[in-house]
Amino acid sequence: DKEKQLRSLIRVGQIYFSKGDIKQAMVFGQKALDLAEKYNNKQEAFYALMIIGYVYDALGDYKQSTEYFFKCLKISEQLNDQEKIFKAYNGIGYSNFNLNNYSKALEYYQKALTISRDIKDTVGISCELNNISAVYGSLNDTQYIERYVREAIAINLKTNNLHWLSINYGNLSSYYLNRQMNDSVFDYVNKGLDIAHRINNFYQIVSLQNQLARYYITIGKPDEGLLTALESLRLCKEKDLKKLSYETMILLREIYQSKKQFDLAYHYDTLRYQVKDSLKIDEISAHTTKLELQYELEKSMNEKRLIEQKRNAATIIVLVVLFALIILVVLLFVRHRLKTKYFRLQKEKLEDEPENYVIQDFDD
Repeated sequence: DKEKQLRSLIRVGQIYFSKGDIKQAMVFGQKALDLAEKYNNKQEAFYALMIIGYVYDALGDYKQSTEYFFKCLKISEQLNDQEKIFKAYNGIGYSNFNLNNYSKALEYYQKALTISRDIKDTVGISCELNNISAVYGSLNDTQYIERYVREAIAINLKTNNLHWLSINYGNLSSYYLNRQMNDSVFDYVNKGLDIAHRINNFYQIVSLQNQLARYYITIGKPDEGLLTALESLRLCKEKDLKKLSYETMILLREIYQSKKQFDLAYHYDTLRYQVKDSLKIDEISAHTTKLELQYELEKSMNEKRLIEQKRNAATIIVLVVLFALIILVVLLFVRHRLKTKYFRLQKEKLEDEPENYVIQDFDD
C-alpha cells in the first residue's frame, strides 16, 4: 500500500525532527518526497517538503528552507487547503525570523494565526501565539510577550504538547531574563530543559542551555555559564546545528571576555565569523525577498492569466451566441420566404381551380 507507506515515511520524519535528529528527519523527508512525486501525490508532497524545509532551517541553510516553504505555499493554494496554507505561512515566518527580518516574520505569523483561529486549530493557535511573542521579544516590545506565551502554555498543557511547552517555557525564561527577574528565569528555563531532555529534542536543549548560561553570567557565575555553553557547542558540532553553533560562539566570546581571557575570546570570535560566512545570512535574506517577490509575481500572473482566460471564454460564448442568432435569423428568413412562396402558390392554384370547374361544367 504505497499511500500508507508514504504517510509512514512522513510520520517517521516528523518524529525524528521533533526529537532533534535532523539527519534522519532529512533522510525520511527526502524518501517521502521522492515517493510522493513518483505517484503525483500533492497532499503528502506538501508534508515531505515541510520536513525538509525545517531541516534546512535547523542547519542554518535559510536559502533552501525558504525555497521549500514557498513550494509548500504554492501546493497548499493549489489544493485550496487552509490548514496547509497556515503551515506554509508559519514556515516562511520562521525563516524570516531566523534571518532577523522581524517585520516579515510578524506579517506571516499573523496571517497564520488568523487562519488557525478560523479553522479552530488549537495546536496552530498556540504555535503562532508563541512565535509572535518571540518576534515581539526580539523587537524589545514587551507589551504582549507574557500574555501571548501564557495563552500558548495553557493550550499546550491542555493538549499535552510537550514539544511546544518546552519552547514556551524557553521564551518565557528569555522574557524574564531581559527583565532581570532571575528567579523566574531559572524556574522556567529548567522546566523547558526537563521536557527537552525527556523528548530528546537536541535543538531545544542547546537553545535552553544557552539561556541558562546567560543566566549564570547575569548572576555572577561565569564558570558555570562557561561549562554550560561548552556543552552546548559540543552538541552543536555533534548534531551539525550551525545556527545554534554561531549563537553559542557569541556566548563563549562574551564569557571569555568577561574572564579577561582575550586569546580564547578572540578564538571564538574568529570561529563565529567563519560560521556566519557559511550561513551567508545577508545573501540569503536578499534571496528570501527575491523568492517572495517571485511568488507574488507568479501569483499575480496566474490571476491575470485566469482573468484573461475568463475574458476569452466570455468572448467565445458571445461569438457563439451571436453566430447562433445569425443562423436562427437566416433560418427564420428562409422559412418565411418558403412559407410565403408556398402560400402564393396555393393561392394561385385555388384561383385556377374554379375557372377549370366552370369551363368543364359549360362543356357538359
